[in-house]
Amino acid sequence: MFNIGEMRDKIDFYIDTKEQDNLQPILKPYLNGIYAKGIKLLGKENIALNATNNTIQVNFIIRYREDISEDMYIKYKDKFYNIVGFEKLKNNNSFLLIATTLKDGAESGI
Repeated sequence: MFNIGEMRDKIDFYIDTKEQDNLQPILKPYLNGIYAKGIKLLGKENIALNATNNTIQVNFIIRYREDISEDMYIKYKDKFYNIVGFEKLKNNNSFLLIATTLKDGAESGI
């Protein structure tokens, strides 16, 4: 069972404006200050997911929202992450598990 007290991290959601500055997309804030639990995957979990060595995968757990999509980005600890997919937690449908990878050009902040 998931404990809501573990959601101590704040994340922000950004959307792509479809504009570019120096070949980088311009991102616009969408949701700010959402409480989440950030979980960096261990090496064996990355291997099980066939992740490459330079891919950093992080899962975030937030309260369920219907307005989240895979074309958004998450900002956490001054780093941006691409949303790879999401699903409701199996043991509690009021929470959403979001799988992410580190956005190109960013370094790990976890």
